[in-house]
Amino acid sequence: MMSFNSLEIIALLFAVLSIIKLIFILVKKNVWFKYVVKPIYKNKTITIPVMFILCLIIFYYLIRQLSIVEIFSVISFTSLLIALGLISYSDDLIPLFEKIYKRKFNLWQWIYIIIWIALLIFLSYNLF
Repeated sequence: MMSFNSLEIIALLFAVLSIIKLIFILVKKNVWFKYVVKPIYKNKTITIPVMFILCLIIFYYLIRQLSIVEIFSVISFTSLLIALGLISYSDDLIPLFEKIYKRKFNLWQWIYIIIWIALLIFLSYNLF
């Protein structure tokens, strides 16, 4: 029987969910949108705290086995991969980005910014 460590379990869950998502997107895009994307993005009051808690849990397990430098290296790769996927939608995204950049930050956005600042300080401390 295989024994998985915490990061392998996180990776396995991510892989399984990604495969399910890809199958739905390739076969029935509208089903994925209707039953997954729309409910998640429409229910901000539930989704934001759940995502925040999941981030904390995953970060806890990551930081136990990886350095913050390694974590940020993976974040760099992932960010570029996501940007690569989104860039083909730039005509649709630019008006959205313009709208977003005109707004003031809400509470969760400030929390998000503070988290990034704290992580960047932690990274800088470990680099220098």
